[in-house]
Amino acid sequence: MGQVLELRDLELTLGGKVLFDRINASFTDDKVIGFIGRNGTGKSTLCRIIEGEELPDYGEVYRHNSLRLGYLKQHEGFLENETALDFLMRDSNMPDWKCAQIANKFLINAATINTTVNQLSGGWRTRLKLAALMLHEPNFLILDEPTNFLDLRTQLLLEHFLQNFQGGALIISHDRAFLQSTCSYTLELAHGKIINMPCKVDEFLEKRKEQIEHDKRTNLTKAAKIKQLQTFIEKNKAGANTASQARSKQKQLDRIELAEVAAHEALANIKLPVVQPQRKIVLEVTNLTIGYDELIIANKISLEIEPGEKIAVCGDNGQGKTTLIKTLSGAIPELAGEIKWGYGVSYGVYAQHVYSSLPEEQSIRDYLINKAQGIESDKRVLDIAAGFLFTGNEVDKKIKVLSGGERARLSLASLFLSGANVLILDEPSNHLDVETSEALASALNEYNGTVIFVSHQRSFTEKVATAVVEVSNGRVFRIKGGYPTYLEKLEQEADQVDTQEVLKSGSKFEKIKTKTIGRERFETEKKISTTERQIEKLDQQIIEISEKLPEIDDWQKAAEYAQKIQELQNNKEILELEWIELHEFMEELAD
Repeated sequence: MGQVLELRDLELTLGGKVLFDRINASFTDDKVIGFIGRNGTGKSTLCRIIEGEELPDYGEVYRHNSLRLGYLKQHEGFLENETALDFLMRDSNMPDWKCAQIANKFLINAATINTTVNQLSGGWRTRLKLAALMLHEPNFLILDEPTNFLDLRTQLLLEHFLQNFQGGALIISHDRAFLQSTCSYTLELAHGKIINMPCKVDEFLEKRKEQIEHDKRTNLTKAAKIKQLQTFIEKNKAGANTASQARSKQKQLDRIELAEVAAHEALANIKLPVVQPQRKIVLEVTNLTIGYDELIIANKISLEIEPGEKIAVCGDNGQGKTTLIKTLSGAIPELAGEIKWGYGVSYGVYAQHVYSSLPEEQSIRDYLINKAQGIESDKRVLDIAAGFLFTGNEVDKKIKVLSGGERARLSLASLFLSGANVLILDEPSNHLDVETSEALASALNEYNGTVIFVSHQRSFTEKVATAVVEVSNGRVFRIKGGYPTYLEKLEQEADQVDTQEVLKSGSKFEKIKTKTIGRERFETEKKISTTERQIEKLDQQIIEISEKLPEIDDWQKAAEYAQKIQELQNNKEILELEWIELHEFMEELAD
C-alpha cells in the first residue's frame, strides 16, 4: 500500500456557492472508493482538480512521484474518421497488437476495433476509453459516471474488471448497486465537506443515517440542559448567597457544545395517482415484426401482458429495446403482425429525449396544469410538482432555465398527471440523482397500473420489475424467473470472459470463434449478399440524414434526426457483425 494522492485544505467557491470548505483527503494505490453526493455538489469538479484541469481557490493537491493516473472523462477528444484502433494507438503510442489485446478485455473484437469511432454507440465508446486508460498502466483510476450508456452486460464486465484491478480508484456513480459491488470504501461530498468511511456504500448510508439521528437526540438532551442551566443562572446570578453557584453553572453551560447535524437536501416524494386497474389482458402481441423499412430488428414476437405487471425490457445495446417500445406505443409502425391493447387502456409514454421538446417559454405551473387537462385539481398539480422537488416560487420558473435533471423530473410529473393506467418508460432514471431515482422506483413499485420500461440502472430495475422481456438476436421473449435469473445469467457470462490476446504475431487477428449454424454454402452466400445490401442501404440513409441535419432550424426536429442516425448506426453495427460471422462460417465450410 502506498499513498499516491493527497488533498490539502482545498477551498473553492463557484457562483457564490461554496463547493469545498477546507477539505482534506488522501488516496492510496490499493483502495477502490465510491464517491457519492447530490448533483451539483462538486464531485466532477474535484476530479478535474485532482487531474490538474482546474485549480482551487486555495489549497493544493499533492501527487506522489509513483502516481500513474488514469482519468475516465465524460467526454473524450476523438478525431474525425479515426477507427477505434487508431484512437488506442494514438492515445497510448502502443503497437496495434498490444492495443487489441487490452481492448479484448472489454470485449472489443476485431470488427469493432476497426470501426470508426463516430459510428460507435455511447456504450462502445465508454469501453474504448477504458481500454485506452489501461494501456497507460495506471495505478490509480478516476472514473466519472463510468456506467453511463452501458448495458447491463457491459456493466458487469466493468465490475469484474474493477474487482480484479491491481490499483486504487475513485468512482463517481449514481448507481448504488454498481458501487456496492466494486467499492470497499465510501466518500461523500456534501455542503462543502467530505465524509470518508472504510465501508461499502450501503453500510455508509446506514451509519450516516444513524449518526444523524444520534446527533439529533443528543442535541435535544443538551438543549434541555442548556435551558435548565440558563433558567438557574438568571434566577440566581444576582443573589448574594447564590451568585457563586450561578457562576459555576455558567462555566458548565459554556462547556456544552451542540453536535453539528448534517443538513438534509430536499428529497423527492413521488406519489403516483391511483388508476382504474384493468381486469383483462392489457396488451396482446401476435407474430409481430419490428424494424425500419426493410431492416428487420426482431420478428415472430408474441407477448401477453397482464394487469399490474411491471415489465423490464432488457438486452444489450443495439438489440432493439427502444425500437420495441416505440412500436408498442405507436411511435413507429410495425412491419408485420398485430398489437392489440385491452379495452379501457390509456397509456402514457416517457421517451429518452422527451425533456428536450418541452415548451421553453411556459412556466412549470402552466405546463403541468395544461397537461392535467382538468383531470386533476390545481392543488393536486402542485402536490405532484412538489413531489418532484418543484416547490414554492420554483413552479413559476420558465422551462428554458431548467437543467437536464429538472426537465426530466418535469416530464415525469406531467406523465403522472395524464391519468394513464399503463406507463411506457424509456430510461426514466436518466438524469435523475440517486435519491430521486430511488423515489421514482418506490412510486412505480406501489403503482396499481401497468408499467413497461427500459432501464440500464440495476438497482432501479431490481426494485421495480416483476417480469423481464429480453430482446436478443432478433427475438423477443420472457425470461423465466424474472430479473434475478437474467442477472445471474449475465454474471455467469461475465465470469467466463476470455481475456487472452486476440492477435497473433505481427498485426493479424486470431480467427473469432463463432457458432456453427449448420447451413449450406449456397444459403450462406445468399445471406451474405442480403446483408451487404442492407448495410449499403443503411449507409445511404445515414449519409442522407446527416446531410440534412445542418440545414434544420427546428431543434426538436434536429434531435429526432440525430436519434435516428444513432439508431441506424447501431443497426448497421449488428449487420456488420452478422456479415463477419457468415464469412467465417464460409471459411469453416472450406476447411
